[in-house]
Amino acid sequence: MRAKTKFVVGGTLFVLTAGFALGQQPPVGQQPPPVQQPPVGQRPPAGQVQPPPAGQQPPTTGQQPPSQAGQSQNALGGIFHPANQPGNVPGNFRQTPFFSNPAVQLHLNLTPEQFNQLNKTYGQTWNNYNMGLKGLDKLSDQQRAARMQELSNGFNKGLFDPAGKILNAQQMQRFNQLHLQAQGYAAFNNPQIQQQLNLTVDQQAKLRQFGDQYNQNLNDIYKSAATDPQGARQRYEAFQRQNQVQLDAIFNPQQLQMWRSISGDPFMFPFDPSQNK
Repeated sequence: MRAKTKFVVGGTLFVLTAGFALGQQPPVGQQPPPVQQPPVGQRPPAGQVQPPPAGQQPPTTGQQPPSQAGQSQNALGGIFHPANQPGNVPGNFRQTPFFSNPAVQLHLNLTPEQFNQLNKTYGQTWNNYNMGLKGLDKLSDQQRAARMQELSNGFNKGLFDPAGKILNAQQMQRFNQLHLQAQGYAAFNNPQIQQQLNLTVDQQAKLRQFGDQYNQNLNDIYKSAATDPQGARQRYEAFQRQNQVQLDAIFNPQQLQMWRSISGDPFMFPFDPSQNK
């Protein structure tokens, strides 16, 4: 059975179609083809990233990007990208775009021209967002929340509208999903996401608490990379797995299924301390 799920992120409406039940593998006819190298004009610059092993090839036209091999396949999905701000406001957008890592570019099958256009758009959008943060300390709590939601909506619109003209339909769908995953726990502070998942007040409080803890622990791991990079990488991977278990305990099965339909297959963002800003 195929079902369409409508959801809104930052004021933008998306429609995803689920073609198989949660926890099942897609039909044989929908399996991705054998690994193929992207055309020369679509490969990232030499030396930046190695082609992924089987099961991690970038998406091709008409196919949903496959999950990362070896990562959690639970219903929640969404291995969160690090963010250095507490997860207590909508957005939590970072100055460094989530697609700046070569592995993410390969996963999205971005051409150099597409990356440059997206990078320029993201920089302009983030500057506008950052400028809008000024003066928040002079607002009441209610006014601040409303202003943050307005800025979050503006960020998404400023990024998604141009991106829709830069990327093809398949790239755009996955771009939206990774953008949502990259926000981490802050994604659950968006009222529209809260409504889609039907989050209770208690669940929202737990997500804010876990978000603060998550960001603090992740920042500590990234700081340790300066003296022990290998150990920090191992801690990062173990921490992500632990985080999945913790999140699973918050949501009920229906919420897990809805979140998976919104955020897509979980993506393990590469361990890269330089992007934690």
